[in-house]
Amino acid sequence: MKERITITSSVAGLWALFASYFGLHTALVHHYHAVIMALFYAGFALAFLAAVLAAKSWLGHWLSRRIVSMSVIPCFAVLVAVTAAGCSRATDHKLATKVTLTQPYPLSYAGDESNRITVQYAVKELAKQAKLGYDFDASQANAGEVCRKYITPEIEGIPLREALDQILKPEALTYDIRSGKIVLKKN
Repeated sequence: MKERITITSSVAGLWALFASYFGLHTALVHHYHAVIMALFYAGFALAFLAAVLAAKSWLGHWLSRRIVSMSVIPCFAVLVAVTAAGCSRATDHKLATKVTLTQPYPLSYAGDESNRITVQYAVKELAKQAKLGYDFDASQANAGEVCRKYITPEIEGIPLREALDQILKPEALTYDIRSGKIVLKKN
């Protein structure tokens, strides 16, 4: 019984280690393919560990019946939980970044006026301060022409989450963060 607990703990530890690493990777670069990579590497670690232990003749029969049935589900749960926690913490951290957007606004194009800014360029400027991107095409497809409406926000040193609410609520818009980019959508 002690060996089963040790092996189960070792497998769970390996899964958690790989998930934590790729959860951190996700937090740093905000690419959700890191979650898929975490699943792949954690599965690879489990398969490698099982193969090495199964190669030992005195554990071969025992492992073939117990390690897969007893360890995979708890280890997979640990992997998913740790990876998801890394992803959500990254997004929360970015949304807590203090941002500022006041006149004169950055120019959207040559000849534009600096006393106004479109909703989409306001969101883009705020996102840039929080090290996030902005998806023009998806936002335009979801929200339509409201993205091009001119506004005059006065935002100084507030969290990105509050700044986005301040800009988007009056226009009946909301947002999602997909692959490290803000995507606008109708409320």
